[in-house]
Amino acid sequence: MSERDWIQSVLSAVGLLEPSAGADILVVEETPGSSAELLTLLAPIEQRLHTAAGATHACTAAQKLEPALIVLDVSGPRGASLELCRRLKQIDRLEHVPIIVCLRQDVPEQRVAALCAGAADVITRQQPAAEVHVRLKAQLGIARLVTDLKAKNRELSRELALAQAARQQELSRLQGPLLGDSPAVRLLRSNITVQAKSDAPLLLISEPSCGDEAVARAVHDASRRSDQPFFKIQCTEFQSLQAPDLLPSDNPDAPLSLLEMAQGGTVYLDHIGQLPSPLQQELAAWLSFTARTRAEGKTPAMDCRVIASITDGSGDFPIGFDPELADHLRKHMIRLPSLLERTEDLSALTLHFMRRHSAPLGRVITHIKDQSLEDLRNYNWPGNLRELEEVIRRSVLATRGAELSVDHRLLDSDPTVGSYRLTRQLGVGGMGEVWEARHQLLARPAAIKLISSDNVDPNGRDTLIRRFQREARVTAALTSPNTVKLYDFGVGDDGLFYYVMELLAGIDLEDAVERFGRMPAARVANILLQACHSLAEAHGAGLVHRDIKPSNLYLCKQGLEVDFVKVLDFGMVTPQPDSRETRLTQQNRVYGTLAYVSPEAALGQRELTGKADIYALGCVAYWLLVGELVFQAKTPLGILKQHLNEAPPSLSDQVPDVPLELERVVLACLAKNPADRPSALDLWSTLVDTGLPGAWSTEDAFAWWQRHLPHVVNAPTLGSLPPEELEPSLQLDG
Repeated sequence: MSERDWIQSVLSAVGLLEPSAGADILVVEETPGSSAELLTLLAPIEQRLHTAAGATHACTAAQKLEPALIVLDVSGPRGASLELCRRLKQIDRLEHVPIIVCLRQDVPEQRVAALCAGAADVITRQQPAAEVHVRLKAQLGIARLVTDLKAKNRELSRELALAQAARQQELSRLQGPLLGDSPAVRLLRSNITVQAKSDAPLLLISEPSCGDEAVARAVHDASRRSDQPFFKIQCTEFQSLQAPDLLPSDNPDAPLSLLEMAQGGTVYLDHIGQLPSPLQQELAAWLSFTARTRAEGKTPAMDCRVIASITDGSGDFPIGFDPELADHLRKHMIRLPSLLERTEDLSALTLHFMRRHSAPLGRVITHIKDQSLEDLRNYNWPGNLRELEEVIRRSVLATRGAELSVDHRLLDSDPTVGSYRLTRQLGVGGMGEVWEARHQLLARPAAIKLISSDNVDPNGRDTLIRRFQREARVTAALTSPNTVKLYDFGVGDDGLFYYVMELLAGIDLEDAVERFGRMPAARVANILLQACHSLAEAHGAGLVHRDIKPSNLYLCKQGLEVDFVKVLDFGMVTPQPDSRETRLTQQNRVYGTLAYVSPEAALGQRELTGKADIYALGCVAYWLLVGELVFQAKTPLGILKQHLNEAPPSLSDQVPDVPLELERVVLACLAKNPADRPSALDLWSTLVDTGLPGAWSTEDAFAWWQRHLPHVVNAPTLGSLPPEELEPSLQLDG
C-alpha cells in the first residue's frame, strides 16, 4: 500500500476525507531559514506552504493569508513560542484555524504546555514522515469540516430569520380578526384562553370569512404547544395524490404523515366536512385511541392537537359525515361572531387593514373619514372580514391623501364585478368564491366565480391567467345545451379573475345520491345520455374534460323541464393529442378526482383522449346505481392501484334489478384499455338503442322533484331559492 493510500485509509477510519491539494499552510519559523528541515518534511503533503519569521510578521501574515493550518516551529525559547501561539488564537479571524506545534524533541512537559497554549496537536521532527503527514491532514480535514459547518450554520440562520420574518408577517395578517373590544370579541378571546388549556379536539363554527384560521392559530399560540409546529391544510387537498398522508402508514419507508410532522404541535383541518370518508374513520379511531391514552394519565406516542373548522354557520356536519368523528369534535367548540355581530370593532379592523394595504404602496394614511366609518357601520357585511378587507384595499388604492374615504358604491347593498351586481354568496373555497349575481342592465341572473390570486406565486401568475383564459374560451366555444353556459369573463383591476355563468337551480349528482339514495336504472341511463351530448361535442372539438365526477354533473330545472343535466367546470379541460394548443397542465401530476380517474391518467400519461372522460362517466354511473364508489381504499395510492389492476365489482351482485344491457354499457366504459371503451357518440347511440332513457318519463321526473325538491320546481324565480339549492359547485380549490 502506498503512503497516500495508507493516509487515506487512516483518515477514512475516523470519518475524515483527505483534503484536496491547494490548501494554504503557514509555517512560522523563529528566524528566517530555521525551518528548512521542517519544510522538507512537509513538502510531500501537496499543499501550498508559506513561511513567516518572527512573532510580528507571523501575526500580520496569518491575518492576511487566513491559512487553513498554522505550523509553529519551536526551536528557540519555549516561552516566547507558546506566547505566540496564544496571540494567534486570540485573533478573531484565526480563532478556528488549527495550530500544530513542532518540537525539536519529544519532551512531555513541552507537549503539555503547547496544548495548554491552544495548539490542536504537537509533532516532533523525529516522528516518521507518514505520521506527521497523517496528523497534518487530519487537522486540515477537521478545519474543512468546521468551515463547512460554519457556512451551513450561516445558511440555517438565514433560513431561520426568513422563516421568522414570514411567520411575523403571517401573524400580523391573522391578528386582524381578533382586534376590537366588542362583547362578541371579548367572549371569543376568553374562549380561546379556555380552550388553549386543553389537548382535546376543537371545532370552530362560523360563517365564511370570519377568521377561523386566526382563531386556530391563537389557540395554538396560547397553549403549551406554542413553540411546536402548526400545520394548516385544506381538507379538499386530501383528494390529491400529492397531499401528505394524514395518519402514519404501515410502510416504514413511507414519508412522514401530517400528524407525525406536527408532533407536539397542532394540525388545523380547514373545512373538515370535505375530508374523505375513509380518512374521517381513521381520524375518529385515532382520536378515540388518544383520548383513552390521556384518560390513563399517559401521553400518546403521536401527541398533537386537532383543530377543525366548519363554515356553514349552523355547525351541522354534511350528510354521511362519520358520527364518531362528529362526537369527538362537538365536545369542545368555539363559535365565531360574524362581522355584523361585532360592528363596534369596525374602527380597529379598518385601521388594521388600512395600514396593511397602504404600507406596501409607500402611502401614509392616518385616519378614515367620519362619514365613511359611519357607512361601514351601517352596512350588513354578507362577506364578513374578507369583504371588509377588500373594501378597504380598494379604498386605499383610490386614496391620495392622509384621509381614507370609502366610495359609497363599494357599500351598495350588493358589490359589483364588471357589469354584474353580486347579490348572494353561494359558496367559498381555498381559491375563491361563487356568488349569485344579476346583470345591471339586462336583469339576467347569473353565477359568478371569483378567483383570487393573492396566494399565487407571482412567477406563476401568468400561467394561472392563461389557464383562466383557456377555461373561459373552451367553455364559451361549446354550444351543447347540456354544457353550462359562459356569459362573460375577465380580470378585474383588483386582480380578481371572474367567470359569469348561467345560474342553475337544482342539485349535483353527489348530493342527490347522498341525500336521497341511489337512482333507478332508467333515470341513470337518461342522465348518461345527456352527459354524452355535452362530452360528444367537446371530444369532437378535440377537448378532454379530465374531471368528470358526480359533483360536476348537475341536475337542474331548465325552463319547463326538470332532471336536465349540465356538465360543469371545464377548468381542467385540455386539448387532445392532435391539438396544437400549448399544454398548461403541470407535469407529473394526476388530474381529476381519484375515485373517478382513468387507468391511463393514474399512470401519469401526458396525452389523454376523450376515453378518459368515458371511464370517469362509468364510475359516475356505478355511483348512481349502487350508491357507492367503484373502488375504495384507505389511501389515494390504494385507489389508483385498484383503477389500474382490479376489475370493478359486479353491478348485478350489488343491485340485482339493474338491466343486463345497462350493466354491459357501464362495464364497457370501465374497460382498463381505452381502446375497449366506447366514444361519447357511440355511448349515446348505445343508450338510445337500449330504450332505457325513455323509460324515465317526464311524469317520473316531476314526481321525484315534487317529492324531494318542491321549492325548486315551484319557485317562480331563481332569486327566491335558498343558496343551497343554487349552483355553487364550480371548483373553488384549484
